[in-house]
Amino acid sequence: MNNLQYEQYKRLDEYSRHQLAEEIKAEKLIQHYRLYHPGIFERMMFRFGTWMISIGNGLRRRYEIPSTKYSQTALSNFAK
Repeated sequence: MNNLQYEQYKRLDEYSRHQLAEEIKAEKLIQHYRLYHPGIFERMMFRFGTWMISIGNGLRRRYEIPSTKYSQTALSNFAK
């Protein structure tokens, strides 16, 4: 292989590396703009929804009718 062919292969390698680097940079830029960036309203609604869920869970636990076996034994004691 003479020097001219070697230089051509070297330039071709550099060119393909440069092209790959440009394609990778373009792909990263595209992916950056595909990401979802919520605005102020979306963030407020997300926090409000989370707050409502936590309050709802607390209220459910607070006003839930407990199911216990003690109520059945208490009634049986009165029946005797």
